[in-house]
Amino acid sequence: MKTLFAYAIIIAAILAGGCKGGPEIKNIETHGYLGQLPALKAMYKAQDSVLTAKAKTQSKSVDDLVKVQSEINILKEKSKTEFTTSAAKLGLPINIPFIDSTGNTTYVVKSLKITKAEWDGITFTADVELKTNSGKTMGGQNIPLTVPALLLDENNSVMNINPYETWLVMSVSKEMKAGEIQQVSGVIPVTSSLAQMKTILFKSIDAYKEAKGWN
Repeated sequence: MKTLFAYAIIIAAILAGGCKGGPEIKNIETHGYLGQLPALKAMYKAQDSVLTAKAKTQSKSVDDLVKVQSEINILKEKSKTEFTTSAAKLGLPINIPFIDSTGNTTYVVKSLKITKAEWDGITFTADVELKTNSGKTMGGQNIPLTVPALLLDENNSVMNINPYETWLVMSVSKEMKAGEIQQVSGVIPVTSSLAQMKTILFKSIDAYKEAKGWN
């Protein structure tokens, strides 16, 4: 996938010239499954940072702070509206290619889709065929079915979801039987890196625990 040159130029202009009256987002060009959404959210964060810095460094009175806070509120409202408009054009759900490397011991991944694209996060939903019945705790509570995965870019390199996390974790908690097809879902934040996502690699729960140092 192509580098987001347009996005980078726009952000640079914002940081150089400041934020004037809300986001200029009509000419953003991005590539990937989510269209403009990663760049729109990144642009909002950049503009919000500019205004927040302005509030801290340039406000001389309560009135100044109130004025800047109003600008921040307007920015978020406009950005969310543009985000929602762009999300409506994606044609959800979107099928995502995947690699199932779980070993098929407890489930087999049948399909993967992006089912929701919202301001607060992108929802991934997978259909999995169960190989075993679900379990219960000593207290009789259902043990969640946890399905971990990694996002890969066009070079098959693992992508960061945020600075501290690389894992997409999908889950469902209810009583389930072997042979059933069940849906598991997980949400990750909207970041500019999502524009580079090409495929998803499913891993076993044991591999996930080992990566987290829980074994």
